[in-house]
This record gives sequence, structure tokens and C-alpha cells, in this order.
Amino acid sequence: MSTATQQKLHFKRLAADKVPEDLRLAKRVAAMLGETRQITIEDVRNWFADQGMKWTLGNAAGSVFDGNEWESCGFAAAKREESHGRIIRVWRLK
Repeated sequence: MSTATQQKLHFKRLAADKVPEDLRLAKRVAAMLGETRQITIEDVRNWFADQGMKWTLGNAAGSVFDGNEWESCGFAAAKREESHGRIIRVWRLK
């Protein structure tokens, strides 16, 4: 594993360790939403907003789809204005 990859994983873990409960909830929400369709991180974030919950994941959002149960199935432009149309992954449950 390259040093850059090791650093990426290290900082990803640090971000996830700051909000463990919210990350667990976001993973459960993703699994629930992913049962019937392909989803993006914006779908998970929108669920939080619909529930009146503050989005606190920050960089830990990159860990929501970690694990063997997810596979990337494409890309889409982000719809949130703050994201300026950046490209995000589309995910589906295996």
C-alpha cells in the first residue's frame, strides 16, 4: 500500500472517529434507502434534513459506503448548491 493511500485511510479513520454515532446512523439510513434503489451521499444527507437532524459527518461522510455490501455503479453531478455540481459516486447494495 502506498504512503498516500495509507495517509488517506488514516485521515478517513480520524474523521470517522469524531462522529461514530452519526456515522452508524448514516450507514443504517444508507442501507435502508439502498434496499430499493441506487443512492448517493446526498440521499443520506437529505434523509437527515427531512428528519430535522443536523448533518455533522463532514469528512466522515466518505466512510458511509465503506464495506463489502456496497458497490459503486456510476457517477452523478451533486445537486446541492454548495457542492457546485461536483461529481459524486452512485452506490448500490450488492
